[in-house]
Amino acid sequence: MLLFTLSNCFLHGIKLNFAFFTVNSSNRIFVECLNEVHAYLRHEITKHRENLDNDNPRDFIDLLLIELQTQEKTDCFTEENILFIIEDLFFGGVETTVTTLRWGLPYMVLCPEEQQKVQAELDSILGTDHDVPTLAHRSQLPYTEATIMEIQRIRALVPLGGPHAPNEDTTFLGYDIPSGTQVLPILWSAHMDPEFWPDPEKFDPCRFLDADGKVVTRPESFMPFSTGKFFSKDQQKQKCVLEP
Repeated sequence: MLLFTLSNCFLHGIKLNFAFFTVNSSNRIFVECLNEVHAYLRHEITKHRENLDNDNPRDFIDLLLIELQTQEKTDCFTEENILFIIEDLFFGGVETTVTTLRWGLPYMVLCPEEQQKVQAELDSILGTDHDVPTLAHRSQLPYTEATIMEIQRIRALVPLGGPHAPNEDTTFLGYDIPSGTQVLPILWSAHMDPEFWPDPEKFDPCRFLDADGKVVTRPESFMPFSTGKFFSKDQQKQKCVLEP
């Protein structure tokens, strides 16, 4: 039986819901999907290894396999680690960008006035010949960036943050949490909390702009890529949305 209880937590003054659960058959579909991804990645690694040319690496997988050959196998770098490195690149660096774009398209259709503002800003900076925006244009496109951030807020890219676990039995807000219990922050609740986001169901990019409409602000309650010490790295991925 899935153990699932909720409590409120305050992180830097931000109210979050946390889920405490143990993994079992209730998440069978998720596990099956993850196993399919792993099977596909193992197949790709095998194909790369069979046709590997150390002098002419074709891609990142080849480079990792070559690196694996040049050093003794250790517990911290094996072929299994290559699988998880590639998986991290996909889920962290590709899937989040794709999800942002997939939600962005319908919101631009449903909110034509916002679409027009974004288009006008892009045209004014990039020209009507539509050069591809890069990170160099980021500071010149505040409304476009605010729109991307609002997409990531209203439709959480990562509804649940990365799992953590206490290394000893502890009690939190009256809940007994045994050592090793997985704890996941529900980021969606932070993005839809009316205490921090008035009328949270409304699509409003201006939430992220200052009074002059120029500088994009980043409220502490905005955490599209989870929380914790790895947030600074995840935050860099958001910049890739403007990359070609």
